[in-house]
Amino acid sequence: MTPDALRQDFFQRLGTPLVAEKLFDHVDDIVFFVKDDQCRYLAANHTLLTRCGIEDRNDLLGRRASDLFPGPLGDAFLEEDMQVIAEARGVHGHLSRHFYPGRREDWCLTHKEPLFDREGRAIGLVGISRDLNVPALPDTDLQGLSKILDHVRDHLDEPLRLDPLAESAGLSVYQLDQRIRALFRLSAGQYITKVRIDAACHALTNTRTPIANIALDILGRPGAHELMGVMAAAGLALSGLSPYLTTTTPPTTSVPPLSKTPLLRAGPSLTLLMFLT
Repeated sequence: MTPDALRQDFFQRLGTPLVAEKLFDHVDDIVFFVKDDQCRYLAANHTLLTRCGIEDRNDLLGRRASDLFPGPLGDAFLEEDMQVIAEARGVHGHLSRHFYPGRREDWCLTHKEPLFDREGRAIGLVGISRDLNVPALPDTDLQGLSKILDHVRDHLDEPLRLDPLAESAGLSVYQLDQRIRALFRLSAGQYITKVRIDAACHALTNTRTPIANIALDILGRPGAHELMGVMAAAGLALSGLSPYLTTTTPPTTSVPPLSKTPLLRAGPSLTLLMFLT
């Protein structure tokens, strides 16, 4: 029996849908949730209930984030939920505010993935928000870092040099690099590379956009090395291989071409294969 057939056979034999809220009930620094296509809660763990001051889980189900969280906080959560479902595209490592115990606002890293029906339509999402637990980073640094990370995700087709990014948050390149390492265990340059690879993977698997256009969308006007490198990296990622390396190299003032990464030196041949298939 193939792995896919094995999985399908197992899940079809389950008496109830595989919902992890009971498992996450025992993890007090992670908020877990499932929402439908109207962004209404259908499942949530005890951590979320406690932080929202709700005792009965049924009092949360059917409500939206904007019903639970005050003002801009709830509106931002709802906007992100709607975007994940509308674009059928996940959000990973989004640095944002959330409720901590006692309804105290603090920082978390949020991950969300769309859920699909059997016809491939996005009908909801599943997500977690993990407490940051990085006491050494002051709140002002995290506010600036959050803006930088949002800027990176929203401007992938522009040059993303570390000097101006760090300066916008009042940080040195070294400080920016250390803060990103503390959150993601990647250097600043590797983080930008990862975001670009993730964007390429999404476009390759969910659109019919030509490969060259995908590269333009996430690199602006790439040279041949950048074009081949980013698509090779995306191909590796879709194959289950790591397209970037977690190293301890010092920060640089700009992100090197993806094809210069040691693991991507075979990029041109893989890209040619992608063009031919």
